[in-house]
Amino acid sequence: MTDPRRVMVVGGAGFVGSHVTDRLLQGGWAVDVVDDLSSGSLANLAQARSQGGHLTIHHLDATQPEFDQLVALRRPEVIVNTAVFIGDDVVRSLTLTVAMLHSAQRHHVTKVVFTLPAVSLYGPAPAKDIPLKESRGFEPDDELGVAAQAAVRLAEVARTRHALEFTALALADVYGPRQRPERDPVRWSQSGQPPERTFDLVYVEDVAEAVFQALGRGGGLVVNIGAGEAVTAGELARAAGGDPMAVALRPQRFALSVVRARIHLSWAPWTPLADGLLSGTDPPTQGGSTR
Repeated sequence: MTDPRRVMVVGGAGFVGSHVTDRLLQGGWAVDVVDDLSSGSLANLAQARSQGGHLTIHHLDATQPEFDQLVALRRPEVIVNTAVFIGDDVVRSLTLTVAMLHSAQRHHVTKVVFTLPAVSLYGPAPAKDIPLKESRGFEPDDELGVAAQAAVRLAEVARTRHALEFTALALADVYGPRQRPERDPVRWSQSGQPPERTFDLVYVEDVAEAVFQALGRGGGLVVNIGAGEAVTAGELARAAGGDPMAVALRPQRFALSVVRARIHLSWAPWTPLADGLLSGTDPPTQGGSTR
C-alpha cells in the first residue's frame, strides 16, 4: 500500500480552513494542520478528527522559524494557506505569505494554494464590469487589497524564478457552519445601508471543493470563487428574516464571474442560498474562528 499524498493547511482550524481539512481527508490526503489558534478553534476540527484518515494538528505560528522546520520534517506536496488576509493585520498576512513561499521553495513543495479577499483585491468597480472577471485586473483602494495584490505578485515571482506552482483563489463572501456570528453575512449589524447594495455569497463547503480542485489545477492563476450572481442586501436580509436595511457597508455593486473556475478547476458553486442559510451558523466558541 502506498502512503497517501501529504498536504499542509495553514489556518486549518479556522472557519474556511477546517472545511478544507474535511474535504482533503475525504479525498484521501494526509493532512497536517498548522494553526496558532489565535482565531481558529480545535472545535472546528471535531468532524475531521472523527472521520478517520491521516490528520496531524500542529499548534504553531506559521510566521515563526519553527514553521520552516516543520515543512522540512513533514515534506508536504502542497501547502494550502487559508490564514492570510484575515482581519486588518496586513503586515502579518504578508509575513505569512512570504514564510509559506520561502519554506515551499527550500523544501521542494510542488505547489501552494492560498485564498484572497476578492472585495479588497478588486476594489470598487462600475456596474458595467459586474460580474468581475479576473482579466479586469486589480484596483484595490485599501491596504488589505494592496497587500493581497502583492501576495499574488510574490507568488508569480516564485513561480518564475523557483518553479513553485501556485493558485490564488479570490473568495467572495463566504458563509456557513462554524462561522462566527459577527462574520456571518446575514447578521451584519451596520444599519442604514442601501437595500440595493449587492453581495456574492458562496457556501463554505463549495469553497472547500474549489480548494480541493486547485491542488492539481489552475497553475499560475488567480481564480474567482463565488456564487457568480449578485444578491441585494434587501433580498439577503429578507431571506434571513431580518430588516432589509440591516447590512454591512460594502461596495455598491459586487459579484464575481466564475467562468475561469469552471474552465480551469472544473468547479462551479452548487449550494443555493436558501439551502445554505438553512445550515445555520454555529455559536461562537472560545477562540472561535473568523476564517
